[in-house]
Amino acid sequence: MAASALILAAAPVLWYLRKPALAPATVRSIAVLPLANFSSDPHQQYFAQSMTQELTAELAQVSSLRVIARTSAMTYEGTKKTIPQIAGELHVDAVVEGSVELAGERVRITTELVDARSDETLWARSYDRTMTDMLKLQSELALAICSQIRAQLTPQEQQHFHLARPVDAQAVRLYLQGMHELNEGKPELALADLRPAVEDDPGYAAAHSALATAYGWMGESGKMPYDEAFSLQRTEALRAIELDDSSPDPHLDLASALLNQNWDWEGARRELQKALILGQNSTDVHWAWASFLMRTGNLDEAVAEANAAVQLDPVSSRAYSNRAWIEYFARRYDAALEDLHQAARLPHTPIELNFLYGDIYAEQGHYDEAAEEFRPLGNAPHAMGHLGNAEARQGHSADALVLAAALEKEVAKTGIGCYEIALIYAGLHDRARAFHWLEQALQVRDKGMLYLRIDPCLDPLRSDPRLGELMRRVGFSA
Repeated sequence: MAASALILAAAPVLWYLRKPALAPATVRSIAVLPLANFSSDPHQQYFAQSMTQELTAELAQVSSLRVIARTSAMTYEGTKKTIPQIAGELHVDAVVEGSVELAGERVRITTELVDARSDETLWARSYDRTMTDMLKLQSELALAICSQIRAQLTPQEQQHFHLARPVDAQAVRLYLQGMHELNEGKPELALADLRPAVEDDPGYAAAHSALATAYGWMGESGKMPYDEAFSLQRTEALRAIELDDSSPDPHLDLASALLNQNWDWEGARRELQKALILGQNSTDVHWAWASFLMRTGNLDEAVAEANAAVQLDPVSSRAYSNRAWIEYFARRYDAALEDLHQAARLPHTPIELNFLYGDIYAEQGHYDEAAEEFRPLGNAPHAMGHLGNAEARQGHSADALVLAAALEKEVAKTGIGCYEIALIYAGLHDRARAFHWLEQALQVRDKGMLYLRIDPCLDPLRSDPRLGELMRRVGFSA
């Protein structure tokens, strides 16, 4: 313990490099820049990144404050840009920066609130806590920042900040590691940490919520059977809500489970609207609501919601690629291409851009270009289905049928691909086989059926009353 305290006492204190401001300025927007890892172990970088995310999430609970998403803020990790430059790109009034040092069971967090316009320090403080007090520390730090900028808190927001409880130290470590793995796109690894986290501390609401997200991701990706994954997602989301109903995240997970497992559109809408109330600054909430609006055919509203999300996440490639997806389904192909080009110019470009480029080129009639985008994706069912649709529309019927046959083998082996086969036969204008495979997709609750109302690849079937009947059975009439 004495050695740990000595290490923490030696942590550099950076904020004295700036002259403190005489009075707090008006701050209505803020970004939490990546907290530096001052631990002696470089493998503790995940801890600093996850603590950045946790502080961002705490501040995002404040509806009167515009808070930049973690994905945009993290692009400035290791940057040499000045605070005014960063603030200008993010369109914020102030930033929070600082460092994290983990030594044994003790944590030191140094934070500094900087006026982005004058580059002057408004407030700075160092916190020394044990791991068991991490939830209290996050709330205390967020409240201190809100006090300095005179942010107005609703009674519900005040209650949220005072709900923090002690938490098992090992559970905190496992939770933060799991969150880092989710951010890295590794839900299997996240499950290996989050399951023992909730076993170590069954009352840890955030860990249950993260576990729900991991299960949902496993179901969406086909890495776990749908029923199993979404049933577990629902269980964990309900447990998180029972423990702490002040966070929007478990409501998003419950909406996902209701929609994917039960096609319960009204139940999903109800949970998403709760999430919207609790998470006005959450890009995850805005994207989930935009996706729901899109899939139910409310395309103009979906684009507007996507625009709101991009304002909270202005330098994230993920934000522009997400909006491009919505623009694609809204048949705004030029706007979607513009967003894809912007996403490609930003760091951490999502790997699925090829797929969306291919879809857009196919809808614009550039079939050769579409094929060039689809082919590098290999034998993934979604890629083969959309490539087959493009080949069919180009008149390459034999090539399209080869892909359909390959997908039938995939269906026999894994059960995945029924919807994609239907897309190929829709492109061939073979309505009998297209509806046969859509019926098969319905029977196995293929997630592609959630796009039945808006998928451009199914446009050749729009005039057939059988499509309307299928949509009714999926629940779109509600």
